[in-house]
Amino acid sequence: MNIPGEWVLDPVFLLPIEQWKQLMVTNISKEDYLLIYDFEGNKELKRFAKEYARRHHLKIYVIADTYPLLYADRNFMKAGPREFVSMIYHCKAFISNSFHGTAFSIMFNKPVFVFNRHRHKVNSRMESLMTLFGINQCILDNPEKWEKAYYYPFNYEQINHTKQRELIKSKAYLDNLLNICTHP
Repeated sequence: MNIPGEWVLDPVFLLPIEQWKQLMVTNISKEDYLLIYDFEGNKELKRFAKEYARRHHLKIYVIADTYPLLYADRNFMKAGPREFVSMIYHCKAFISNSFHGTAFSIMFNKPVFVFNRHRHKVNSRMESLMTLFGINQCILDNPEKWEKAYYYPFNYEQINHTKQRELIKSKAYLDNLLNICTHP
């Protein structure tokens, strides 16, 4: 077909927030919380999360797939997609090594802090996303970055502008690609 590839936003951004809200469950908590989704039991993530929660007076909630994290105030085992999206939407901040958790946090204008994964090499996707939105300082690959991160001033006006611009470009590319494929 000889069609040049182009970087587009992840499909989670293609659905408007209002439609994501329709899929969410009711808020599971009345207290303010920091949400963690950690695939690897990362000790550095734990240290940063505990200090962030202390400084911001937040409870620590964890979405856990395999085992509970003992430092959490609440563990949500086997949360489904609706709970996952809802918990990110309602949290005060999100810390993770998950690409899709990072994407939803950006979409919902949540402070997001990313720790690299060590067992699986998927970090480039998260790095590209964080760089695109101008928040690559919140990739916490070095404890020296933590002090600035605790009170990082997220510029949601700029993030939302970038989101809108990239959404328009992504949709145009996908529409063009579908048009080429249906009318060769």
